[in-house]
Amino acid sequence: TDTEPGIVAKPELVNQVKEAVGVPGGVLVLTVEISGQDLTYQWEKDGQAIAGATGEKLELSGLSATDAGSYVLKVSNAGGSVLSEPIAVSVNSFVIRVNGEAAGSKAKASDKALIEIESGKPSDWLIYYTLDGSEPDFNGNNYTGPFELQSGATIRAMAYAPGFTSLEQGPTVELLMVKGQ
Repeated sequence: TDTEPGIVAKPELVNQVKEAVGVPGGVLVLTVEISGQDLTYQWEKDGQAIAGATGEKLELSGLSATDAGSYVLKVSNAGGSVLSEPIAVSVNSFVIRVNGEAAGSKAKASDKALIEIESGKPSDWLIYYTLDGSEPDFNGNNYTGPFELQSGATIRAMAYAPGFTSLEQGPTVELLMVKGQ
């Protein structure tokens, strides 16, 4: 866009994620793609500025439940400022990973996806899953290790205690397969 000499265009939001999922003790890096010149950055969590968080990326390490919340990046220059859409951060011990990344409610992959399910429970708990969005039960697919998908699916998981004395509902991930990207 052409602007008058000496007039600086306000920053523009180009691209960003809407949600991010981390695991306890893990690391998440939040990024927002912004175009503009002479930019300054300030990250906010739940409406409050985060001291020292003034870069275009925000790295959250040693994740715990207190890191969950709504994160926004405010980007400013002489032309004005823009706020990113909120990024909903959750920290879950029960996650479905798609190609190594803990997935939120939606995930994209091209051609194929390696699916890993981690319940955060002791190893004697059993994990069952479905690929059609239905509720998993112990008559379904028993998760024994990573598997590959080559088409879209709605993955749901459930963990059962030994002897089926207790259960924990896992996440649901809608996997969109994008061909040849």
